[in-house]
Amino acid sequence: MDMYRAFLAILISFIILLGYQYFFVPPTQQVPVEQTTAEGVPQAPQQSQPAQITAPVPQAQPAIAATAAVPSTQPSRPAKEISVETDLYKATFSELGGTITSFLLKDFRAKNTEESAGVQLVKTNAEQGYPLAFSWGAAIPQNTLYTFDNETISFDSAGNASLTMRAVQENGLEVVRRYELKRDDYIIKSTATVINKSSQVQQGAAALHQRNKPFTEITKASNWLFRGPTIYDEANGLQTFKLKKFEDGPKTVQATVDWVAYQGTYFMTGIIPEHNPLTITMNALDEFV
Repeated sequence: MDMYRAFLAILISFIILLGYQYFFVPPTQQVPVEQTTAEGVPQAPQQSQPAQITAPVPQAQPAIAATAAVPSTQPSRPAKEISVETDLYKATFSELGGTITSFLLKDFRAKNTEESAGVQLVKTNAEQGYPLAFSWGAAIPQNTLYTFDNETISFDSAGNASLTMRAVQENGLEVVRRYELKRDDYIIKSTATVINKSSQVQQGAAALHQRNKPFTEITKASNWLFRGPTIYDEANGLQTFKLKKFEDGPKTVQATVDWVAYQGTYFMTGIIPEHNPLTITMNALDEFV
């Protein structure tokens, strides 16, 4: 446990608050999604396709899962992006899916040279899907196009900043996503609130989609080192899922956990839930192609 707490000192965290499975509300009444907290840390190498983590919420129960890439539907307009720089990293947020399209660490170099750039934690592309896409069943798809409330991110005197974006669907659902950042911390807190503005009962399953891909090329030497999903809880300790466990496809686990992550040699991307139990689905995608 102490070793993984120590990891968090150098790793990035993503926190998600997810929510209500059912909305029984009149058109003018706002119903926030029931909250789930998720925390992650920088991910480690994987092969050609990204590993993915999703958080579906059956019966308002939070969950983590691995899913396929984002469907290739075209947005109605080009998505805008906003970049932010802290003492520790440079990050870029997109209106398409409310995702993070770049996360460059300042204190860690990709290569052991003075000229090397920092470690880039987001190595996927738009077709594969970016980290932290949110969905609520078919009613709010992963590639929902949001609109930023503001064009820039500004830190206050205490070193805090926030970014809010929102989207209204034709079915009358509005989803509001908010990121909260600190200048001197890797932790990013994210909330997702779904509001039913229609006169109809709306049902869905809230989900947070996380995709991982290697920071550097996989070598014969690194293939001997563990990379893959991990789950930690106080009762059972650390559980690792080696690649051979996914030869037959995705694995789903229902558990009460302290955190779940994709782990590599030096970094990992994880989610620390606020609510339990979780339904966790993991996949290795093209590792066996």
